Amino acid sequence: LNEKLATRQITANDRAAPRELVRRAWFDLVGLPPPLQEVEAFERDPSDAAWAQLVDRLLAMPAYGERWGRHWLDVVRFAQTNGYERDGEKPSAWRYRDWVIEALNMDMPYDQFIREQLAGDLLEPRTDSGLIATAFWHLGTWDDEPDDGRLARYDELDDMLATVGQGFLGTTINCARCHDHKFDPLGQKDYYSLLGMMHSIRRYSPRHGVEKRKKKDKPEEEELVEIDAAAFVKLAEGGHWTLAAIDDRNTPKPRVFIRGNPGTPGATVDPGIPEVFKGLVPDSHVEGLAGRRALAAWITNPANPLTARVMVNRIWLHHFGRGLVKTPNDFGFASEPPTHEQLLDWLAAEFMEQGWSIKHLHRVIMASEAYRRSSRADRAECIAADEGNDLFWRQNRRRLEAEAIRDSFLTASGSLNTQPGGRGFFASLGADCLAGQSKPGHGWEISPPEQQCRRSVYGFVKRSLLLPELESFDYTNTTSSVGERSVTTVSPQALLLTNGAFARGQAEAMARRIVQELKAGDATSSLDERFVNRAYELAVARQPTAAECEIAVAYLARQRSAWAAAADTVSLRPLVPSALVKEYRNRLSAEQILAVTPAGWLVGGGVWGGGYEGILNLDPLTGPFALWPQNHFTDGAVEVELYLRGATELAAVVIRGASEDEKLAQRFTGYELAIVPPLKAIELRKATAKGSAVLATVKRELPPDSWVHVRLEAVGGRITATLDRESVPVLTADDP
Repeated sequence: LNEKLATRQITANDRAAPRELVRRAWFDLVGLPPPLQEVEAFERDPSDAAWAQLVDRLLAMPAYGERWGRHWLDVVRFAQTNGYERDGEKPSAWRYRDWVIEALNMDMPYDQFIREQLAGDLLEPRTDSGLIATAFWHLGTWDDEPDDGRLARYDELDDMLATVGQGFLGTTINCARCHDHKFDPLGQKDYYSLLGMMHSIRRYSPRHGVEKRKKKDKPEEEELVEIDAAAFVKLAEGGHWTLAAIDDRNTPKPRVFIRGNPGTPGATVDPGIPEVFKGLVPDSHVEGLAGRRALAAWITNPANPLTARVMVNRIWLHHFGRGLVKTPNDFGFASEPPTHEQLLDWLAAEFMEQGWSIKHLHRVIMASEAYRRSSRADRAECIAADEGNDLFWRQNRRRLEAEAIRDSFLTASGSLNTQPGGRGFFASLGADCLAGQSKPGHGWEISPPEQQCRRSVYGFVKRSLLLPELESFDYTNTTSSVGERSVTTVSPQALLLTNGAFARGQAEAMARRIVQELKAGDATSSLDERFVNRAYELAVARQPTAAECEIAVAYLARQRSAWAAAADTVSLRPLVPSALVKEYRNRLSAEQILAVTPAGWLVGGGVWGGGYEGILNLDPLTGPFALWPQNHFTDGAVEVELYLRGATELAAVVIRGASEDEKLAQRFTGYELAIVPPLKAIELRKATAKGSAVLATVKRELPPDSWVHVRLEAVGGRITATLDRESVPVLTADDP
């Protein structure tokens, strides 16, 4: 690196400040913000020895595998569902995610890491680890009802080959499906020869377990038969099922498809590696092997010119923000050459000589001066000579990935649940998000709050329904291999961090945490100053400057005044769309359908009825409601300021309200003044256990996005309603 800088007469940045380095190391290796004590300890002793010890401690944390496992899951387009419209779950796919995390934590040699994924079921001795790893072959999308089954099968195989090529070799092999590769020396015959090393893999199907079948010799009797025709096998430990690779025997030789179309087969080809690579890898290395075992042996051979370099480049990318080769999934002719070819070669050799240890490579890279340089970009002469920082004269400034942002929120609030593994958690989703599904709520569940505070890598990954707080911050594409995520800046990011349900919930949890800590703290300064100081410690592991503290204290004062002014405001907010699949609706409590603040209200979920294909629709006349149970009266009046948003379809004020069934809370009885903007009507209704009856109605249009003063009075059997403090009631009805 320094030699190239010297040739361009560029002086590299000095080493970053100790505080910057410790935060850089924590976020890079474990994806979490460091505690204040860690920052202060390194500031006291920023020596090389202390730095090496810090790196070792981070590499030994379970959080390391969770952080770097997510990088690999991007490469293999990991998801827990099949995609397409139905997007059903891939049973036990989560075991592969957990295997990746464990393999990285134990520093499994990278060549073994590859072999187990490609052919773990064929290795001796056969292990649970190898079986689970071969779920790699089934992570792609799967169409359970294709128009052309043969074409769908070869599209799936093409996806597998593309992922192998780009993920392990940095090569776009799949470009040769229809014709010889346009840029690289890979022929169409090479494509189908490689395909022949994997095309015996049994096609994925979600069926597994046992089922009753008629005996062949005694049709009148039944027997329990294990189903293994669906790419599932049992593990030795615990007898659990896992998604794994299974080969079908007697699979015929592959054929070259003219223009890549399975409907126009051409000549047969022998399975094997591409011609351009023959001679580089000794034949003895794959002699006697076939299929996926031969493929794994060829890819992991130290003489293979790509495997080690591609992985080294990925690790460099995640430490510097870009790789030595800028296209991590494409080392071909059309990509840019390495900016530092000799460095890439040396790191690849060091990687293999040290037993393919990924953790060793971390230590080598992070010990370098290049990694520890400041990210300051305020030197005009350096910017003029190398504006893109291709020569790494400074460290690159990088925005945190979506998972690190979310996990940092949880850490600061004190809510982070470090429980590892398992199927994963289902986060609470907003109404707009659910409404985007063809069947709202299909295939989604709601996990307990403490489970929803787990690290983001353990969130259930449903291809058609990604978490907004992850997707808005450039979460990965789950349908194809991703070597490097996009980085965009769009307005929803700011809105989610300001008004999003997750951000607001964690802000509230953080505030509660600080208030609780301050109760036992030293009162040497004002409460607001102590609050601000602790908030900075938790969020960014430092004390605020005097100016920052002044701004934050003034903000707290403004918010306190605004909160006091809104103390009597009741907010009702729907949490789900007006249509849900039955299974999802039945999981919801009333409080998960309608959010009401402040607390203390009796919440009802409303009446839902059957619809098309198991979808329940909300009855617009008996929707979600909230009743204040602490004031029961026979005669009296209720006055409210009601805000009608532009999209409001129905708003109502209730008097003499009571729930018919407080457990289910579907209906209420009482009198309601219903404002129906789409009909330009106001109705006075009587709600009973059997339904709602209109007592009186009047046509009246109310302006959208405005406040309406409503007064609803009940005296004996007479109900009157007045709007905007008018002298004459808008509606009156007698109900003896």
